[in-house]
Amino acid sequence: MWATTTVAAVFLGLMHPALSLLMTYDYYLLVRGTGVMNQTCNMVMLDRTKRHVYLAKLNFLGYERKPKPKRISLANIKYIGEYENTFITMDNFGLLPSIANYMHKDSPA
Repeated sequence: MWATTTVAAVFLGLMHPALSLLMTYDYYLLVRGTGVMNQTCNMVMLDRTKRHVYLAKLNFLGYERKPKPKRISLANIKYIGEYENTFITMDNFGLLPSIANYMHKDSPA
């Protein structure tokens, strides 16, 4: 995702420096999408005491990180609901984020 956006911005910038500003929306989608991925918890492991959990989150590229050894008390966890990442689609085939987002909206669910 980052590579295709950077390559497109470089080619547009080589044609004319003002054309690379067209990629601003794609970079906005990338920054917001990676911010969501940094906060995404994809695995919860229960401690032996059954009163604490260990969380495993995604890194900024969407890959799984190893669980942190920090124990989190179940009493301190507050469920705020599900959140859907609408900035970046995970079925990206090397397209720019704006184009992939547009094609994802047109495809049947």
